Amino acid sequence: MCYHIKQTTALDILAEKMGLNEPKGNYQDLFEPESHINGYSFSWVPILTNENPRQMKLGKWWLMPSWEKEWNNKLRNTLNTRVEKIEEHRSICYKYQENHATLLVDGFYEWQHVASVNKKGKKEITKERHLIIMPKGDPFHLACLYADWFFPEIEAIIKTVSVLTRPANTLMAHIHNSKKRMPVILDNENANNWLSGHLEVNDFIEMDDYFESLPLDALKR
Repeated sequence: MCYHIKQTTALDILAEKMGLNEPKGNYQDLFEPESHINGYSFSWVPILTNENPRQMKLGKWWLMPSWEKEWNNKLRNTLNTRVEKIEEHRSICYKYQENHATLLVDGFYEWQHVASVNKKGKKEITKERHLIIMPKGDPFHLACLYADWFFPEIEAIIKTVSVLTRPANTLMAHIHNSKKRMPVILDNENANNWLSGHLEVNDFIEMDDYFESLPLDALKR
């Protein structure tokens, strides 16, 4: 699953690269580019939403339904949402299917489980971290759903997001070989289609050819 990302580009430069409007307000105080952003830290991340697809915003990575009063990582995990499960009413993101967003990243991390036999003849499993990037390190989109949530710390309504995931393509099945999942990675064209409503959640289940054709590189890190 996608719980760790890389975003090392300053947001004004990222906006220029992607033809977007940079975030408004004091975003420099909230977001600092990092080589490893852990989703379990309820991080601020750069996003787009279908409210204004050209306006980059900062949101929190961990979808918070409006009725929750405070973030608690032990209550539930909404870092990711499986596209195959979205229609199930038990999915916390069921009611947010029309709230389309993307998370802007330079890359994301997944761990490959590698089996070996130790000196005592016992099987061991080690985990090798891989950074998944586009050629030349170009930024790209991860499809998300978002919810508006009142954030007590700043006394304001913010966007909170969950990254959509699907069955892995061939490359990601080799890397993420424990669960064989991948985030819904979107190029600029499909990000525009997603944010404009020309793609829906269930469409990502059927787009095998598109996901196989993604020009991804996997680097051991």
